[in-house]
Amino acid sequence: MERIVALAASALRAPFAFIILTGEDRRCFGAGPDLPDWATHDAGAFWRSGIVDLISDGPVEMRDLTRDRPPEQIAAAAELGIGSLIGVPIVTSAGPVGVFCAADPQPTQWNDDDAEMLKQFASTAASDW
Repeated sequence: MERIVALAASALRAPFAFIILTGEDRRCFGAGPDLPDWATHDAGAFWRSGIVDLISDGPVEMRDLTRDRPPEQIAAAAELGIGSLIGVPIVTSAGPVGVFCAADPQPTQWNDDDAEMLKQFASTAASDW
C-alpha cells in the first residue's frame, strides 16, 4: 500500500497522499514529502473531521478548505494541515474498504485528469483485496 500511495503522490504532484481503511483496524498508509504527523500517529483525526464519510459516498474535490466550507470542516482542515483535498472511495466486489486521497497544505486546483488518475490508483489498491 505504501508504494501505491507514494506513486499517487508523485503522479499527482501532491505534497502527500494517503489511504485510510474503513474496516475494523482503520489503518492509514501515507506517503509524500509533506506527510503530516497525524497520518502516521493519529489517523483518527481524519476520521473525526467527517471528511471520510463524504468521500465514502463518492469522489470529493475540495479545492480550498480555508473558506467556503462549513466552519467545522475549516477548523478540522486547519488542524490536519490540509488546504485542499481530492479523494475517492476504494471499493471491492465485497463493498467499500477505504478512501484514497491526495492533499496539499495549500489550496490547489485539482483537475479532471487528477480525479481520473486517483480513481485508477484506487482501483489498483482495491485489486489487492
